[in-house]
Amino acid sequence: MLVLPRIFPLVAFMALFSIPQADAQSAAELTYTSDSVIPAQELSAETRTKIVALINEQETPVERKKTLKSLCTQTITSLSPDTALAKKAIVETKASVATEILFEKSSDASGTMIDSFSFLVDLSPYRVFAQHRRPRFPSDSAGFSIPLSKDVARAARFEGVLGADIFALVPPLKECGIQSIALCARRYEKGDRLIKAPYSLKKVRVLVDGKAEAILAPPTNTAGKVRVSLRGSSNVELQSPAFRETVGSQTISARLAFKHSREPAQSTPSFLPLTIFPFTAVFESRADLGSEALALKTSRKLVSIDVSLFELTEKLDLLVGNSETSIEGGECYLVTQQIEETI
Repeated sequence: MLVLPRIFPLVAFMALFSIPQADAQSAAELTYTSDSVIPAQELSAETRTKIVALINEQETPVERKKTLKSLCTQTITSLSPDTALAKKAIVETKASVATEILFEKSSDASGTMIDSFSFLVDLSPYRVFAQHRRPRFPSDSAGFSIPLSKDVARAARFEGVLGADIFALVPPLKECGIQSIALCARRYEKGDRLIKAPYSLKKVRVLVDGKAEAILAPPTNTAGKVRVSLRGSSNVELQSPAFRETVGSQTISARLAFKHSREPAQSTPSFLPLTIFPFTAVFESRADLGSEALALKTSRKLVSIDVSLFELTEKLDLLVGNSETSIEGGECYLVTQQIEETI
């Protein structure tokens, strides 16, 4: 719960409504949001190539070091002028995204394998949460947390019912502004080998968890405005309205919060057919504060998701769990998350 300081100095808050000349350019970039839908941006081809190179171990140690350095830049910017509002206003923006992808069995596949299953991933700067929705063992139904490393890729095998297995590889992107996980349909074969399973990615859905909250105490006889929003791309199902605002001369506040249930039994949001790669989506939590006419402070967190197709190279004697395992190369999927923050 946010707690507002009891007293805001009058002189300081008068200053927040008069922008210093040096800050005029940055303040001009701050506007109250009006569109409920924002466009999703595809991951750049260069970035995707670098991540795949890490997964496929295609670089020399020197090249790998440069790749990690370029991928691990933080995308945190500040647009707020150095005014009393920026120092005294209380703002909280949170946004996270879990991506659930649905695999379906090939129509010409024989045997007793299940027709479909889904797999959920939740990426963060420190770990990846992964959950097979049709695990072989009930004890695995809660999913697993895979810690990220700064120098070592993490490999994991998720056993599904009747051979609906997933091999996962997490590149070393700890504490970066971007995280990724490679998912491959690979089933176990005798001799410690994972071979291609007859499953391909057919549908995807985005589950979000966000909150935007802000509090402002305008100076005496001056009206202030607080506007918060939870917005997303057109393929992200969100609550309505997307905005909430408060205008007044006393202490004012606004709050929005929304969270999709991650329980498998829940039917919303719907899975979306995936016929063309990449699939992209974006979710943003945002708060704007200022006078009635002009936003003087913006705080936001934006999470972008990109799901793409790539070719995994053959891997021999890779340590997966406690066993050295060979992984058959071929078609796999890359789920990548980018985080941008404005403070």
